[in-house]
Amino acid sequence: MLENSTLRTKTMLFCLLLTLAYGRTSKAESPDDILVIAHKAVDAAGLDRAALKDIFLKKRLVWKDGVNAVPMNAPLGTKLRKEFQERLLGKSENETQRYWEEFKIRSGGAEPVQFGNAIRPVFHLRGAVGYIYRAQYQQGVVQILLVLPATQ
Repeated sequence: MLENSTLRTKTMLFCLLLTLAYGRTSKAESPDDILVIAHKAVDAAGLDRAALKDIFLKKRLVWKDGVNAVPMNAPLGTKLRKEFQERLLGKSENETQRYWEEFKIRSGGAEPVQFGNAIRPVFHLRGAVGYIYRAQYQQGVVQILLVLPATQ
């Protein structure tokens, strides 16, 4: 009788551990997740969301290793760009355009260059960083720095 009870207790404990280990699954990956991607040589260790935001707003101009950061935007007016601006920058399209107009007046600089699909230029240009939908991702070509989950 005692062996049966011990076996039952062990089984229940095992099930509890499995639930704790695997029961907290995050939201499933979505093709509408936005991936912030970078050239494979970019040293992204310890890079956080705020640092990436600063790179895309050109407040931070170099990576930790001294290589120039080259942010790339999706074309103006695209769904991808609007969603990226909202998810990472916390700005609407109009707010972002005002930011770049003021940036140009203050610094003489320009907003990040635009590409329809950032994978190729990010792959080829050391220091480049861009964003794509998960559905566009090709494993091994670039590194993923951050996932901006699709909104419900």
